[in-house]
Amino acid sequence: MTSLRYLIPGFERNTMLSGVVPGLFDYLDFPDVGSLTMPGYLMVVQGWRDDLFPADGVRAALETLRQCVSVR
Repeated sequence: MTSLRYLIPGFERNTMLSGVVPGLFDYLDFPDVGSLTMPGYLMVVQGWRDDLFPADGVRAALETLRQCVSVR
């Protein structure tokens, strides 16, 4: 789980671009998709030495999810 804003610098190197919908990033991020499970359960497992998902992006994603929990 990460925010796309932190994933983009290495995105081309680590991920296939065919999965990108043009313009979608302006409206939807990975934590937004994760929040759709709420008020149900969501488990996020992260390896802090994972080079694909930077720690700052993981923290940003988890903060977005925390805000969603407090709103509902």
